[in-house]
Amino acid sequence: MGNFWRVLERWEVETPLMSDLSAVRVAFIDVGQGDTSVLWNPACGEAIVVDCVNPVPVWDLLKQEKIHWVSALIITHLHADHYSGLVSFLEGCQVRGIQYGCVYFYWIPQVTRIQDLLDDSDGHSQGGEDNASLHSKKRQSAYQALVDWFGRPENHSRYRNPSHLGEASVAGVEFEMLHPVDAQIGKLAQSGQLNNLSVVLRVSGSGSRLLLTGDLEPFGWDMMLENVGDVSSDVLKCPHHGAWSRDDVDDLLSRVDPRVVVISVGTSGDRYDHPGANVLSALKRRPCIRVLCTQATRKCMADPERAEECVRGLITSDRPDEAPHCSSAGCPCASTVVVQLGNPPEVLHPSPEIHCKIIGECLGQAQCGGVRHPEAH
Repeated sequence: MGNFWRVLERWEVETPLMSDLSAVRVAFIDVGQGDTSVLWNPACGEAIVVDCVNPVPVWDLLKQEKIHWVSALIITHLHADHYSGLVSFLEGCQVRGIQYGCVYFYWIPQVTRIQDLLDDSDGHSQGGEDNASLHSKKRQSAYQALVDWFGRPENHSRYRNPSHLGEASVAGVEFEMLHPVDAQIGKLAQSGQLNNLSVVLRVSGSGSRLLLTGDLEPFGWDMMLENVGDVSSDVLKCPHHGAWSRDDVDDLLSRVDPRVVVISVGTSGDRYDHPGANVLSALKRRPCIRVLCTQATRKCMADPERAEECVRGLITSDRPDEAPHCSSAGCPCASTVVVQLGNPPEVLHPSPEIHCKIIGECLGQAQCGGVRHPEAH
C-alpha cells in the first residue's frame, strides 16, 4: 500500500491541468537492429518504456526530459533484440534517481514448444551474431539474467502478465493492449514463431494514435484482426523491423491508415532482408505517408558505412544543444525518431529539412520516401 499512497500523493501534488496534457511524445530510439521506445508526457515527468536493448540511451532520454518515474516497462516478446538491456536498466535506475513500477511480459515457459519459439525463421533473433555457438550463449545469458533478477524476493512483485497492463498509466496517455488474447496463446505458439505472441499496443495522445506492433507476423496479425476490427492509427511502428512475409502490405497499410511510419532497423538488417522490398514498395505507393528508418541499410546504398560520418554530422547540426542518441554501431538515417502525438502528429526529430539532406547528400537515394513532405490526409 505504501507505493499506492506515494503515487496518489504525487498525482495530487504534481499532476498538471488537462489543458497541459497536449504534448505526449514517443521516441523510437536508434539501437541498431532492435527495438526500444519511450512514451512520456513532458508536462508530468512520467514515462513508459517499451522494449529495452541498450539502457544507456533510455537513461539519457529520461535525464534530458527530467523523468524520474517509469510507470511500466513492457517487453513485447522475449527475443534478445527486444529485452537484452532490461536487467541492466532496472539495476541502474536507483543510482540515477529513477523509480519504476512493474515489468510486463510473457514468460517463455508459459507457452508450448519452447525451443521452436526461441529463434526467428529468418535468424534475426541471433542479435547480429554470425557464430551460432556465441549466439546461443548470449541468448541463454540474457534469459538467465532475467530469471535471476525476478527470482530475488525483493523483485517478486515487479512482474506482471501483460493482460494487467490496464494498471499502468501516464497522465494524458491512454493505451490499449490489442494482442495477444490469453485464450489464443496456445494457438499462436503453434505457429512456431514467438513473434506472433508480440504484445501489440495502441497508444492515444492528444488527437492522434500510435500502433506499436513488436515483431508481429502475418499469422498473429490475422488473429488480432479477428478480435479487433479497428486498428487505425496515425503513427505506425512497422512490424518486425520492416519485414513482412506476405504480399498484402497494402492491406495492412489501408487498415492502419498511418500518416507516419517508423522502421526500427539496423544497418546490419539487410542480412535478414530488413526492411523488406515489398514493404518499401507499398510505402512508395503512398506518398502521403512520411517514412523514417532509424538506420540506413543497403536498400538505399551499397555501402552505408561510408556515409556514416556525413549523416552523424547532419544529425548533430539538427539539434546542437541536445543531440539525439545515435547508436555507435551502424549508419544512422533518421536515427532516434521523436513524434508528438498531437492533431496531427508531428515529427520533432529529425526535421524534414535535415532528413532530406541526409538522404540527398549522404545516402544518394531514398527507398523510404523520407525526401517527401506529405500533406495531411
